[in-house]
Amino acid sequence: MTTRRSVLLSLAGLPLASGCVVPPGDDDDSASPPPGDDDPGPLAFDASAEVDWLLFPAGVQVTDVHPDSALIALLCDEPEVVLHVGEHVGDEAWLRFVSEPLPVVEGRVQAELVDLQPDAAYEVFAATLDGTLRCASARFRTALAEGDSRPLLIAATSCLGGNGSPWPSMNHVADEAPDVCLLLGDTVYADGAETLEQYRAHWEEALTTNGLLAMSQATSFVATWDDHEVDNNWSWAGQGDRVPAALQAFRESVPQREGPQADRVYRSLPWGDAVELFALDCRADRIDGRYLGPDQMAWLKEGLRTSPARFKVLLNSVPIIDFSDWIGALSADDRWQGFPKDRTELLTFLDDEAIEGVLFVSGDMHFGSICRVSPDGAPGANHWEVMAGPGGSFINPMAWVPPNTGQFDVVIAQWNTTLLAFDPEAGSVRVTFLDDDGGVIEERLLEI
Repeated sequence: MTTRRSVLLSLAGLPLASGCVVPPGDDDDSASPPPGDDDPGPLAFDASAEVDWLLFPAGVQVTDVHPDSALIALLCDEPEVVLHVGEHVGDEAWLRFVSEPLPVVEGRVQAELVDLQPDAAYEVFAATLDGTLRCASARFRTALAEGDSRPLLIAATSCLGGNGSPWPSMNHVADEAPDVCLLLGDTVYADGAETLEQYRAHWEEALTTNGLLAMSQATSFVATWDDHEVDNNWSWAGQGDRVPAALQAFRESVPQREGPQADRVYRSLPWGDAVELFALDCRADRIDGRYLGPDQMAWLKEGLRTSPARFKVLLNSVPIIDFSDWIGALSADDRWQGFPKDRTELLTFLDDEAIEGVLFVSGDMHFGSICRVSPDGAPGANHWEVMAGPGGSFINPMAWVPPNTGQFDVVIAQWNTTLLAFDPEAGSVRVTFLDDDGGVIEERLLEI
């Protein structure tokens, strides 16, 4: 008989998950209620067990949080583990629950934590069944409930290549405890991989590298992909047979809620009425001359039109700005510029519908930037795009000779991770680029 104490081994609608972890019932001593007038007080959240980096080399990845749930993934060299979940209240942490044993399948665990509270601070770690060894804890916040709003701090980066490994800028941003971190694509460079095991190896290397590991201990992730998660500039005609293995390894490493299409990664994640994150799939939907595909475009328009959030943030792996005045049409077919019909359709929609609070946050170009999406008088001229990263890939030489136009406010030729401080009441976003030493490279306040 399935109870609230059970680990549900059915997928429960969650792609590639191994179970759904719910808090125990009221009759279970492993659950600890919040303090109240009539109870003796909460059980302390005990994280004193030894961290074993050989058993648990990558800690815990928490992803795609909702107000009442979160997805998790971890690598593990044990047959079974249990999850310890604590809730932070002020300076104290009390035990929320300890799960029943979870099976480790092919060295991996995936699950969904449910029955959480909105906009609450949690901590989770996996431990051996005897409780003597554990992985590094991951702290995260659940999303705001519908109708709620407050300022949010969001981290973003892209292009975590080997040149700048171990991506120290991510360590410094992790110290700021952002509400969530956006991975905008090229988190791994899996060029040449063909099998699931080969793709998994690239992800294991990334997840155990200091920068990404530090961020996974500080906050949750929302991820989209670009080309290098499959192969450089991949297409369905060339490398389409590799996509199932690449997608499985991606979702095993940073699990995702299933969006409208199971074989695409686009989906939306609302944070109350403050921010809605629209994770786009700018790679797998490039079919029949379309950049997003008709279904994704219709989904995006409807989501933007109906979203109550003050800010609508588009996770856009490849920039939407037209680089014609800078580098002309060079490599235009690798970004929105090479698909002018779709680009114009989306930007005209934003203008015609007077959608407020739109911010494109993009990767791919190997430099950081703050720019207007289009020049004055063109569709999209009123919208900003922030290019975050690269976290560690080589710096694009074009960043050393930025254009002499008013469209680009900032161009950054350094490895960086970006902080976006959203203030719904003021309608502003403070954009801060941090370097590998934790110093501020550039900072701007955008009114959107």
